[in-house]
Amino acid sequence: MAMQNAKIKNTKIPSVKTLAKSRAKTKTSAAAASLKPTTSEAAPLPRPRKKIYPKTGILLVIVLIALAIACYFVWQKNKELNLMAEEKLNETVQKPIDTFVLPKIASDQVIFSGDYKLTNNAWSSDSQKAFVYQFSGQTEEGDPEYKSYSIFNFTTNTTTAIEIKDNPVSPDAYWIDNNNFATEKRIVDLSNPEQVALKVAAPATLKGFELLDKIKYLDPETKKEINDVNHLSISPDGKNAAFFSRYNSPDAVTFRFYILPLNAKSLDELVSIGNFTGSNDTTYFVWTKDSRYLTFYNANIFDAVNKKIILAPSEGLVDGHVIFSPDSTTALIFRDYAENNPLAREIYLMNLADGKKTDILSIDKYAFSDNSQALDGNFSPNSKYIIYNNDNELWLAEVMTGKKKRLVTGENFYTSPRLSPDGTKILYVVPHKEVRLIKLGW
Repeated sequence: MAMQNAKIKNTKIPSVKTLAKSRAKTKTSAAAASLKPTTSEAAPLPRPRKKIYPKTGILLVIVLIALAIACYFVWQKNKELNLMAEEKLNETVQKPIDTFVLPKIASDQVIFSGDYKLTNNAWSSDSQKAFVYQFSGQTEEGDPEYKSYSIFNFTTNTTTAIEIKDNPVSPDAYWIDNNNFATEKRIVDLSNPEQVALKVAAPATLKGFELLDKIKYLDPETKKEINDVNHLSISPDGKNAAFFSRYNSPDAVTFRFYILPLNAKSLDELVSIGNFTGSNDTTYFVWTKDSRYLTFYNANIFDAVNKKIILAPSEGLVDGHVIFSPDSTTALIFRDYAENNPLAREIYLMNLADGKKTDILSIDKYAFSDNSQALDGNFSPNSKYIIYNNDNELWLAEVMTGKKKRLVTGENFYTSPRLSPDGTKILYVVPHKEVRLIKLGW
């Protein structure tokens, strides 16, 4: 018994950790043994790949092409359906209204009988008065001695003749306000219908333009220097004076056009803008209301800001003139050409900012006749329309689009049409015969 106890005591008992490791090793060996194939089992064969034959690829391409064709036809059909739908919709939508509608002619009557002229300033701003002028008397050379004025009052339907006897080549008269208009020599006061008052016209204020006194020309006959400033025109803002003169001219018949800036220190500041040879009664100056542009002699236009000519006479031009729009943005240009020129006459609009041209009328030399009257016209008060004549027709045209419509035609020749500021009346001249008034019904 003691020996057995001694044996047990001397025997080494394994620890719990050691037993756990032994058990785990046994399990791993058993699992590996179970996975190991026996010699009697055969290894599985690899799966054979499916072959793709050439016929299958061709078939696939054909199918894709067929799908593409089908898609195209579907797209084309949808496009046709959409177009049909748009056309149907357009039929139901109201067409845009033509805003350029001609007024009706309510009446056409004579208000002055005689050989009268109309200027672009004929109407008073309230459209209730208008003046005309005519040349009277005769000099030894056969030229007109002076020009006189007549005024029509549309409120009272009365005519007042005024013998002012202005120089026949004096600048155009103009309205100061609704009751006063100014000529070269007189201011006509119409505030009292019973009695017209005439006042001496004060000379233009020339403060800041004292250098004009130094504009001189040596007279070849008297051998004396004389002041030579013709048709002086001060810009509306008072910053520039326009005139023509023989100052620095090579001979007695060549005139130069000049611009003198306000408060110029010397004549070196004179801006020469052109010249002409001939009589000094063939030119004029007209400024835009904003004082930027000036027109003169045969439809020249000068940009006073950039100091350059933006429109000059073209080759073959015989006569031309320019009328500016009330908003100072557009020029209405009339031109007549020589007989051998392909173009006989034209009317067009020019945007003063970019020079863009809009043709209104063009007549070739074959259509031009000896009986054709001078082209003329003017703008509506809002600058959106123009009225102009073409022999025995009067036309209206839109400034923005150039669209035009004949207003009236008749036996008379229509010249110098002038639309009233309120747009309800038109004055025009029947050459050497009468001045007529058209009343419009809008």
